[in-house]
Amino acid sequence: MSDERPAWAQRIAAERTARSWSQLDAVKAMRAHASTELPADDSMVRQWKRWEAGTKPGDFYQPIIAAMFGTVTHAIFPRGTQGRQPRNLGGQRNGHAGNRQSTEQV
Repeated sequence: MSDERPAWAQRIAAERTARSWSQLDAVKAMRAHASTELPADDSMVRQWKRWEAGTKPGDFYQPIIAAMFGTVTHAIFPRGTQGRQPRNLGGQRNGHAGNRQSTEQV
């Protein structure tokens, strides 16, 4: 049976289990990387379970999750990935190339 969860959901579950962390341990690790107070443990564990099941974390939580696993946000949550996407503000689409400037030099 194949795992139909988004790749980022599979990865955060794999990263957690590779560290032998419970979901509560993952929440505690998040607290160590958060710049502001997070909701109560029981609420955060419910969120964590949703995230591992495929509901994409909001923009606030993504960099915290990435930092606790020692990487950057887009390494775990690439733009345009599956799952519930954060609301798109300003009418711009993910991956819109219209505002990119080429900085590549040869």
